[in-house]
Amino acid sequence: MSGEKVKDAEVLLQNKRYAGSVYLMGYALELGLKRKICQTLGFTYGFPESRDDFSSYNTQIANFNTRSWAFLTQLKQIKSHDLNDLLTYSGVRSTVLTTYQSAWFSVKSWTPESRYIKQYISIKKADSFVTSAKQILKQIV
Repeated sequence: MSGEKVKDAEVLLQNKRYAGSVYLMGYALELGLKRKICQTLGFTYGFPESRDDFSSYNTQIANFNTRSWAFLTQLKQIKSHDLNDLLTYSGVRSTVLTTYQSAWFSVKSWTPESRYIKQYISIKKADSFVTSAKQILKQIV
């Protein structure tokens, strides 16, 4: 699903719809991180949508908690839109922060609420955001 959003973001960028491009690319990155969380935690039935779904993964969560410095206890920790929180539980935080530090710095402050803020986004900023997010997605997907 994140691949479709990446293509849409690129089309928006090519058609000078920079704010929309950044928004969709941020959404693609969020989806990519959530997919990586599913892989890292062994969520074989997909991303948990409810507390019951989350509880069905108790064994996988316990295993994650024993081998990670991040402690996962509640669904809301991963049912977030905060890219920093999602990176924490993705299992690739150290790789992204060391190898793709500059790219992460470009995208880490994205929020879905940005679509409500009227702001000017230059072609340079949009292109940098899309390029950075694609670098990170390539690493995590």
